[in-house]
Amino acid sequence: MVNFLPFALLSLYHFKNMFRFGKAKTILLFSGLSVIQVIMGFTATFNSGGLTAVVTTVGYIIYFLFYIIAVKAHPGKILFVLLAYSNIGNLTVMSGKCLENMLFPAYAMQRNRWTFSLCNIIVDFIILIPMFIYARKNFTPIIQDKKYKSSWKYIWLIPGTFHVTWYYLLYLVPLTPTEIAINPINVLFLLAINLGAILVYHIVANFMITQTKISVLKEEANTYKLQQLQYKNIEAKIMDARRAKHNLRHQAIIMSAYLEDGKLDELKAYLEKYAHRFDSEKSVIYTTNYTVNSIISYYSYIAEYNNIDFDAVIDVPDFLNIPSEKLSIMLGNILENSTDACSDALKQTGDESNKPFINIHMKTKSNMLFLNVDNSYVNKPDTDSNGNLISTKHAGLGIGIDSVKEIVNENGGIFELSFDSGICRTSVIMALQD
Repeated sequence: MVNFLPFALLSLYHFKNMFRFGKAKTILLFSGLSVIQVIMGFTATFNSGGLTAVVTTVGYIIYFLFYIIAVKAHPGKILFVLLAYSNIGNLTVMSGKCLENMLFPAYAMQRNRWTFSLCNIIVDFIILIPMFIYARKNFTPIIQDKKYKSSWKYIWLIPGTFHVTWYYLLYLVPLTPTEIAINPINVLFLLAINLGAILVYHIVANFMITQTKISVLKEEANTYKLQQLQYKNIEAKIMDARRAKHNLRHQAIIMSAYLEDGKLDELKAYLEKYAHRFDSEKSVIYTTNYTVNSIISYYSYIAEYNNIDFDAVIDVPDFLNIPSEKLSIMLGNILENSTDACSDALKQTGDESNKPFINIHMKTKSNMLFLNVDNSYVNKPDTDSNGNLISTKHAGLGIGIDSVKEIVNENGGIFELSFDSGICRTSVIMALQD
């Protein structure tokens, strides 16, 4: 229990907000795990090294299955935490045995005496308290972060590699673990290995935290960009209203002249023509979802202004289980790229008879969101060696599509972008949040 409990509780702490069940059920499962670990410990203690290795491996598997059942997190994330703390746990056991050999040399070669437990407790306090303070600040944020799910497929291999080293030293070398541990030089060497591992973990954690900050800044930048677009939309409508007010004065003069001259038939025809004009300029409501309708309406206005054919078929409910700002960023970036590509096509060809187009289909089904946007283009955008689009507006990669991919990945979705025969196809399929 001295070897198991501190590290099990510390590992569980990082997932404190990610329990699949309530606290009571989680505690019950953890108690069952503790009993199993004690039984496995007894089995390992009273058997030979070969069987001990097998029992230890089975214990790791049971430990992992408990976290898969009790914690709602990516398996790679769980493996990273368990393997990292298992390595540190091995160090405390080896250090405890080394300390026992210094304080109680007569008992050091015996297995699992009270002296060994006492020394382990001392080492646990020395190592685990600063480790807990450090891990809470540096590891808990990236464990709790739901982004970068794909990264955890590989990151767990870092502590996994160190764990293979531990497994070899403990079970596959000619010396017994006790014979290795009683030599302080060996323990110092193992400490150096663990410090190197922690340094690697620290670099990875800082990298992921930095990426998260960059992601937040990108979202804020895109939100600001969207606000600017909405402001321009409002500004354009204000200018339209001013022009309409200015024109209305001239219309009133003409209608007054018809009335004074008694030309009632001409006045009636003029009014009918004027009313028809207002009917043709009225706004189109694409959907009752306010956020989606705002974005679609804005880009339909931009398309009309730039002589782009714009067609949208939207079938979504009033409320979507995705934050409005993320929905705006995703839809806004896709349509901004589409309108830019169509505007560039029109500028380069100069052929207004062959108008560029944007076709949008958006719907929900079975708690899934489906979005398809097709638009015409002339020149296919450049990409880097990894297939990422290179921005045409500034140096470096485009951040718009990158932001879209990030939002789609957060929701476990699929994003596809293809260019074929002058048509760019953007497709998004993703689950709506619970």
